[in-house]
Amino acid sequence: MSLQTAAPNIKLRTARSRPKNSKEILLGIAAKLFREKGYKGTSIRDIASRAKIEPSAIYYHYASKEALLDAVLEHSIQGLLNEVQGALDQLPAEATSRDRIQVAMAAHLRSNIAHGDYALASRRLMGEVPPAMRRKHAATRAEYGAYWESLFQEAGRENGIREDMQLGLARMFLMGALNWASEWFDPKKKSPEDLADIFCGILFDGMGPKAPVSAAGRKRMSGL
Repeated sequence: MSLQTAAPNIKLRTARSRPKNSKEILLGIAAKLFREKGYKGTSIRDIASRAKIEPSAIYYHYASKEALLDAVLEHSIQGLLNEVQGALDQLPAEATSRDRIQVAMAAHLRSNIAHGDYALASRRLMGEVPPAMRRKHAATRAEYGAYWESLFQEAGRENGIREDMQLGLARMFLMGALNWASEWFDPKKKSPEDLADIFCGILFDGMGPKAPVSAAGRKRMSGL
């Protein structure tokens, strides 16, 4: 089995897959409610009611609703960055840039699908976030974007991407596809690894049929 086929099947047991404690459970409930109702539409009482605890018990873990919001956003982007980096760290040195991008895609998909409430809540909440908090998390998101940018640049150096390709636009196109997948993903049809393989094929090989080789091209290849 080739590296390119085998690499995306790497499975990680990270901090985000440990048994959850009460603080993590509470954060997950907050993420789900923020996703459903937005930040302004969710109260501490709503979160406590869903968790079946008294509202005052929340303050043992989080000082305010804003602190919960901050933690949800942090969990979403920082956890995603950690999982993608963790997956890439497991690859052998001979992995190609295409292997690395495909493994990163699979890790991103696994994370967003497994923690969909965080991913979807973070996208919904950015318009409701206080300015200082928005700047803080925008910096982390920029770090994650730069990490992907470096993967694309590496592919360019290995001649895996055309020289005239606008890497920033290609990255945003890919991120949109990966992030939206958590809305329609069906584990009965495809795994995250299957989707990463398909997305990688579209990214690197395109959607059009392979152009037939002309007579002149065949002549050049034959050396005649």
